[in-house]
Amino acid sequence: MTLGIFFSILSGLLIPFMTFLLGKIFDAFTDKQTGDITKQVFDQKISLLLLEFALLGAGSFVLVSLMLTFWMWTGERQSKKMKQIYFRSLLRMEIAYFESDDVTSGGLLTSVNKDAEEVQNVISEQMGYLIQDIVIVLSTLTLAFFQHAILTLVILASTPLIFLALAYTSRKANPLIVQERDIFIRAGNVLENTLSAIKTVRAFNGEEKEEKKHHDYLQAANNVSAGLAWTYGLRSGLTQFLILSLFVQGFWFGATLVAEKKLAPGGVLSVFYSAMLGLGVLKNILPRIVSIERAKTAIHSINILLEKVALMDLEALRGFKLPKIEGNIDFNQISFSYPSRPDTWVLRNIDIHIPAYQTTVFVGESGSGKSTIAQLIQRLYEPDEGLIMLDGRELRILNISWLRQQIGVVSQEPVLFDDTIFANVAYGRADYWNTTMEEVEDACKLACIHDFITELPQGYNTSLGDMGKKLSGGQRQRIAIARALIKDPAILILDEASSALDTTSDLMVQEALENCRKNRTTIVITHQLKYIGDSDLVYVLHEGEIVETGTKSQLLNINNGYYNKLSVEHSPHPKRRTHELDSINKRLGTPTSLQSNIPTPSPKAKSFTTLDFLSVDLSITPPPSATFSRKSWYLDESTDMDMLQETATVAVSKRNDRDDDNGTSIFDIISFYEDNDDGVIIDVIVTKPNESVSKKPKKPKFQFPILKLIRDTMDSKPLYFVGLIATIINGFVMPVFSFVLANLLNTYSIPDKDELVSKSREFALYVLLIAAINGISSHFKYYLLERASERWAVRLRHLGFGRIIRQPQSWFDKPENATGKVTTILTTDTESSKNLVGHFAGNVIFGMVSLFVGIIWAFTVGWQLTLVGFGLVPVILFASELQGYVLQKYEKSRKLASEDAANSFYQTISSLRTVFSLAIEPAMEGKFQTALEKPFKIGVKKAFVSGFTTGFLDSLSYLTKVMTFWYGARLVSDGTYDLQKMLIVWTLVIFCTTSASQMLATIPYYAKSKQAVKTINKIINLPTVPNTEGDIPDKIKGSIVFKDVKFSYSERPDVTVLDGLNLTIEQGQTVALVGKSGNGKSTVAALLQRIYEPTSGSIMLDYENLNNLQLRWLRENIGIVSQEPVLFDMTIGENIAYGKDDATQEEIEIVAKQVNLHDFILALPNGYDTKLGSCGSQLSGGQKQRIAIARVLLRDPKILILDEATSALDTTNEAIVQETLSKVQKGRTTLVITHRLKSVKNSDKIALVEHGRILESGTHKELMTLRGEYFNLVRSGNL
Repeated sequence: MTLGIFFSILSGLLIPFMTFLLGKIFDAFTDKQTGDITKQVFDQKISLLLLEFALLGAGSFVLVSLMLTFWMWTGERQSKKMKQIYFRSLLRMEIAYFESDDVTSGGLLTSVNKDAEEVQNVISEQMGYLIQDIVIVLSTLTLAFFQHAILTLVILASTPLIFLALAYTSRKANPLIVQERDIFIRAGNVLENTLSAIKTVRAFNGEEKEEKKHHDYLQAANNVSAGLAWTYGLRSGLTQFLILSLFVQGFWFGATLVAEKKLAPGGVLSVFYSAMLGLGVLKNILPRIVSIERAKTAIHSINILLEKVALMDLEALRGFKLPKIEGNIDFNQISFSYPSRPDTWVLRNIDIHIPAYQTTVFVGESGSGKSTIAQLIQRLYEPDEGLIMLDGRELRILNISWLRQQIGVVSQEPVLFDDTIFANVAYGRADYWNTTMEEVEDACKLACIHDFITELPQGYNTSLGDMGKKLSGGQRQRIAIARALIKDPAILILDEASSALDTTSDLMVQEALENCRKNRTTIVITHQLKYIGDSDLVYVLHEGEIVETGTKSQLLNINNGYYNKLSVEHSPHPKRRTHELDSINKRLGTPTSLQSNIPTPSPKAKSFTTLDFLSVDLSITPPPSATFSRKSWYLDESTDMDMLQETATVAVSKRNDRDDDNGTSIFDIISFYEDNDDGVIIDVIVTKPNESVSKKPKKPKFQFPILKLIRDTMDSKPLYFVGLIATIINGFVMPVFSFVLANLLNTYSIPDKDELVSKSREFALYVLLIAAINGISSHFKYYLLERASERWAVRLRHLGFGRIIRQPQSWFDKPENATGKVTTILTTDTESSKNLVGHFAGNVIFGMVSLFVGIIWAFTVGWQLTLVGFGLVPVILFASELQGYVLQKYEKSRKLASEDAANSFYQTISSLRTVFSLAIEPAMEGKFQTALEKPFKIGVKKAFVSGFTTGFLDSLSYLTKVMTFWYGARLVSDGTYDLQKMLIVWTLVIFCTTSASQMLATIPYYAKSKQAVKTINKIINLPTVPNTEGDIPDKIKGSIVFKDVKFSYSERPDVTVLDGLNLTIEQGQTVALVGKSGNGKSTVAALLQRIYEPTSGSIMLDYENLNNLQLRWLRENIGIVSQEPVLFDMTIGENIAYGKDDATQEEIEIVAKQVNLHDFILALPNGYDTKLGSCGSQLSGGQKQRIAIARVLLRDPKILILDEATSALDTTNEAIVQETLSKVQKGRTTLVITHRLKSVKNSDKIALVEHGRILESGTHKELMTLRGEYFNLVRSGNL
């Protein structure tokens, strides 16, 4: 930064020297015109002065190049540093901060991207130019004062009005900037919430609801932006008018001084030019002030965060570390309420003693406070009242990071990171960087996951993708257990640690956990009473209070006790599970089918580096399994165009079985347009089978994709058109002003005093008229272009969001389309696209109009000097085009790297509870810093290229002046031109090329905006899967048939998940799918909802191919409750009513009562209007599950899918909910996915799934009689 400031000052000081030389040159021309000097002396003076001018140009090249390079380098460094500080600050915030209504991962990602970009825009070349401009203003005005103070004061007499205009508009704009920023953050929240829960959104037909919510926020931001555009337009118009009008009194007074022989014409020109440059530069400062005001708002938001963090950092550093941990934990009169619900007590005056080296178990209904106790021990929260002691020391005086490193936690919903399996396990240790492969393998063997990992192509170096969602629930839980075991913690917390495992894995893991409990304090939170040991200390919680304490045998002896009730509600069978087992396979079939979703890591990948596994290109080629339902395709450079006809035919064959009966449908390619960078968009139509088509596509119809995008998507074309007219009018101002100025300067050579003053007054009035036109056109230019471009950006974001949420699920499965990356594209690229049609288009048109009008005008006055003056224009344009091309290449690479960094930020912030629990904040910070390094290094290279090329272009303006003066001197010397003619051509050339140079200064921004538009263009042209097309039967019965269904995930088409599955579900039947996790059960449910499409085979509903039915109608008639329910950042009432917008409050309360949730909701201060926070973070797992069940019951679907629907419920609520579900199942088709015998025993049919096929099917009695695999599972207690 210091070097940037130094070179900014030096480059700014060049300008007063230039104005001084201009005055000397003008004096020479005037002396030649009046005959005061000879031709020989004139030629000598001009040659010497032009040599000095050329040296200024060389100095400008060096100084401007270095200035921009160092400032752009500084901007990149400051942007990286700001993101690091923001990220580090978030890692030091209390967990309660992230549970407030207005804080979500998506909102924080939007905030950091927008704030960092605002700051970088200022602390970059903008700051360099700002300092340069300030130096120019001060130095030129100082020079003007030095040459003639009184004339300078006359010219500057009205400048206070300019500062008044600035102050007034700033006061109006600042609150609007804050308001706009907050609205965009809320829109980012909706964006992130929708994309991260896209399966749930689709299952409940919530696309239009989320789209409208997002659009409403965008419209609100658009309305605020309209006020900002008017305010800044007013500022631009007033200042432009006042700056030019300042010369009115200056012209008149200058003429008086010349007439009275008190100042030479060259002195007047020098003062004029100095003042004009100073005030002209002041005009350039105005848009930089807009950027500064936005950056101030961004910095203010970070400062607020830093103020909160400062106190926490002090606390974290001060903490005490015990030399040894025994593990005795005591709760003394602890009361606690969550910060987001301070009026609702979760724990009330509880006293607990957890003895060292023993197992303590907490049981009770969901929402009774069990998990809260675990969170208080980890100091994720602090108690409101009472003390928590560890080995006799108060917990709050201990070093918080050290404390968490001593605690191993396995939670009910484990979170994994977008990293390798090795890294995810190694993160369990404080010194994760020293973890060996042997240690990781040993932990995985204990967790019964080693064999599965070794079957993967990349083994422990396999990347798990976005949030580890490419694993089944059981597989995720076993890796989480391995992560806890590798820590070898003094305190082990198991919060439903084996809830997601199938029975076989559960038994194996329980044995491993039993061994790990030895010689350590173990805290178990569970509903599974079967695994409570005889010597374990048990605490029973009810509504936040300890109601019973003792060993299992002691509690069983309490008549009508709470524990007794829990035991009675469990199944009495000794070999059977006594509580729910969450062994759902969320997506995968056999263990090897995991390969169908995990991307193959780079062969260079080692250890647990993330970036090696991230793609650097945004793939939007639709997967083959989804192309059949689309009307257009995106083809990249690798596409074999000759095979398009064959590919299209196959796709249509899959699309519609009815086509097969009549012959295969074919495509007729009607048009496509080029995307210069990456590929083409193909628009296609389906023709009838008997139509003939040519096998070769028609001749391509090429168009400019950016112009086509603007034409097709801009809904403010009239507004934009008027704005362009205002810009064109504004572009005429400079040539007209140059002509008037030249004539005015020529009047100074008039010998008659009265005529000189009269002519000067006349031209001064012309200037006043020009100033008025300039002010009005500047205002409407800025306001209309900004208004239209802002509305266009809003529409792009709306259209892009609509396209994305209608992509097939396989699109979201790609790592390059992770939530963090897509969110960044829609939030930052639309903003950059706005600048292309707003600021950039305005500057380009203004510069081009000024340039061409100036050229034509100058040609009509004197074509010889015009040719020389504009002779370098082709060179300048070529250099500008080359600069733009090179910068665009750098910008594309930097943008992709920035998206990877943004996704790293999102992955961590959305998993902060796990990060805090593992105490791996340093690891995540290092990972994010590594991700930031790549865009930073590319940005530095871009800085050198941009600085050099811009410095070169700037030096050409000096060379233009030299050439013009040199040839003009020759023309005047030999009598071809008189002084007036030379001055008119010279001013037209100089002022018009100066206007054009302002256009060239926007090239670096153009490269960024153009790349952003290309990305948005691809998003908007993504083919979609419409959910409103297809047949809508008059009535649905619910008969379902899977016929020879095969399925593979698009990422691994060679790995089969379902292998010829055949399954028939009759109308009104309840069919249960059982089997080990990873065999394809949940895949069947996903195919039934058309979340995915089968690779081959067919799925029939009431004898109609599922693909022929309207997707929206299909999902309206299917209700699903999954193992890990997704709730939204809405109220409880809105979450229950999600998918049924016309639900009444009475209907909502009825289903809440059915799942035993109504009384709990009413006990909350805000009842059904209680906000749940991001992902329902304010509720326990059981409470979330009951809301999810109520949400489905409210829709009253004809087909019900229960995918471990009661897995998170305590036995009391499970019995109530199970009874409700049993009633609901009557008369409707139900698909049950479970591992528990009591949930399937009474089913009409049970199907055992193994390796993607139905191994056995029948009733429970029939399968037991068969004495096959199902019989073995039941007899062995594994079901």
